[in-house]
Amino acid sequence: MWLAFLAVGWLTDIFSRHNMRNHQKSVKRFSADQFGSFDGVLGKIEQAKRFEHCRKAAELGDADAQLQLGWCCARGKGTRQDYTKAVMWFRMAAEQGDARAQLKLGICHARGLGIPLDYEEAAICFFRAAEQGLAEAQNNLGALYMTGQGVYRDFEKGLNWFYAAAEQGLLRANFNLHLCYTKGIGVEQDGAEASRWMLRALEVWKKERPRREALMAHWRAAGIENAV
Repeated sequence: MWLAFLAVGWLTDIFSRHNMRNHQKSVKRFSADQFGSFDGVLGKIEQAKRFEHCRKAAELGDADAQLQLGWCCARGKGTRQDYTKAVMWFRMAAEQGDARAQLKLGICHARGLGIPLDYEEAAICFFRAAEQGLAEAQNNLGALYMTGQGVYRDFEKGLNWFYAAAEQGLLRANFNLHLCYTKGIGVEQDGAEASRWMLRALEVWKKERPRREALMAHWRAAGIENAV
């Protein structure tokens, strides 16, 4: 209930600085934030070409490219599905301090995707991303504190991370706070406060609904059921 997961170099001197800039510029055209960038009208051949282009930038140390490759490996876009390789790329980007990659790596640890299930490692990854202000990581870390998975159960810390994510407008965090006040988890039961967080969740949902529906339609058209 608590874990609201979305929907996770060896070539150094072969490429010149000019080529490196070109690869990085190309990566930005299909940014790691736009996970559908390899889907839709692109055919498998074009997907593979873009994957290879992105891989060159990733091997040169581009964190955005590493994150994108991790997602592509996890979803089998431009390459065969391989969660082990996805974890490898997510880890490379995470080690560079990329909060999005830290979140994805944490999800892989928490789901046992391409790596043994390990809530302690998931908590470490979520914490690093949460400290950088990533709302999804803050919510997931709060969930671990509420359930005592990978960390000592601490309702106060869990609630504080939920509050931090909710203040950023994260739908799941607002709903989690609604559940806490409804069921009296870590707080006194408070119907009025529960209703307030539910109303906030509904407001966020209404704002996000058009974008979410468009994104889901895009994923369905690309044959994707969910995203790591």
